[in-house]
Amino acid sequence: MYEGMNVKEVINDLQPLTIIDAQSLYEELFSNTSEHAYFKMLSRMHQKDIINRLSKGVYFKPKKGRFSNRMPSQKDIVKHYMGPGQLNGIIIGYRLFNHYGLTTQVSKTVELYSNTIQSH
Repeated sequence: MYEGMNVKEVINDLQPLTIIDAQSLYEELFSNTSEHAYFKMLSRMHQKDIINRLSKGVYFKPKKGRFSNRMPSQKDIVKHYMGPGQLNGIIIGYRLFNHYGLTTQVSKTVELYSNTIQSH
C-alpha cells in the first residue's frame, strides 16, 4: 500500500490521531533509506506541526480543531502501549491497586510498563 511513497506522503495518508512508532515505521517501510535522514524528516515534520511528539520515538498525527490540535485520548495511548489483546504491557501503580479494590484513590494518570516500543 505504501510502497514507493516517501515519509511525508505516508504520514499525510494516515488518519488523524494515529499513533506512530517511528522505529517500527522505519523498519517496515523505509529501511532502504538512511536512518539519519528519516529521523531528520520526522523532526522537520514535528517542527512544522504536521506530527506531534508523544514521547521519545513516538509521534501522533494531530486532529486539527477550531482552537488547537487534538491529541489521542489517554485510552488510545494506553491501548497502543499495551498492544493487541493487552499482552505487551501491564498497568502499575494506583490505577492497578484501584482496579483490584486495594485502594479507593483514583489516579489521574496511567502508569504502565510496556515492551512495544523499540529504542532508537
